[in-house]
Amino acid sequence: MPRFPGIPDHPEIARALRTGYPRPYRYVLCADCGGEFSGDHTMYISGGDLICGKCLLDQILENYDADDLAEALGVESTAVRDYLEEP
Repeated sequence: MPRFPGIPDHPEIARALRTGYPRPYRYVLCADCGGEFSGDHTMYISGGDLICGKCLLDQILENYDADDLAEALGVESTAVRDYLEEP
């Protein structure tokens, strides 16, 4: 029964009062770095494994060079000599 009439307890409080235990802490581990992530943290699936954003970026940078990434993202590039010669 709620402690304040008309206002239901938060589901976590209701569970603890009903069972005597809070909900177990749930998390996932990044397959690459082993970091613990929970809640609203965004994870990525790479090769069937869950990995964190930092590890995803590391994998991308390991497999693609800056020219590939710039082209994929629509970022222009120029040689320094060409840039310095522009009016």
